[in-house]
Amino acid sequence: THSILWPITLSIFVIAFSFTFYLKTGAYQQLSQPAVTAAHQKSMTEAQQTLANIKQLNEFVEKEPDNSEAWYSLGQQLISLGKFQQAMDAYDQVIRIEGKHADLLGAKAQASYYKNNQQIVSETQRFIDEALALDPKDPSTNILLGMHNFTQKNYQQAINYWQTIVDAQR
Repeated sequence: THSILWPITLSIFVIAFSFTFYLKTGAYQQLSQPAVTAAHQKSMTEAQQTLANIKQLNEFVEKEPDNSEAWYSLGQQLISLGKFQQAMDAYDQVIRIEGKHADLLGAKAQASYYKNNQQIVSETQRFIDEALALDPKDPSTNILLGMHNFTQKNYQQAINYWQTIVDAQR
């Protein structure tokens, strides 16, 4: 009877010791609390950084209203916060400075697409048509059209748009 009691006692001791040790040194406290998760905390930090970037870019374009790179960056940052109309306005400033280019119209089409709940409305279609008239292989416009067709389950059409980008080797 000694021989069976010894392994059982040792096993119980190891389990109890491991559990107690984990409670004191492990991540039980962090895992057991439904507080802010690391991913949520990271996304909050990223949003705060984006807001800081937008503030900085707004101040910069006030001082240098003809800096197209700053306006473009501002548009990109605004899209990441879901401020699609403001992003479109920033892209309009780039177009004012640089003129109409397919990639700028494609970026504006993407902002319009998201502004309109991922629908291609007449405004969005106008930007798409203008962009493709300037450059039928424009990556931003073809990515948008591929994505839209994919969400509509028009898979072959989506592949065709994406293949245009791959074939263009840009």
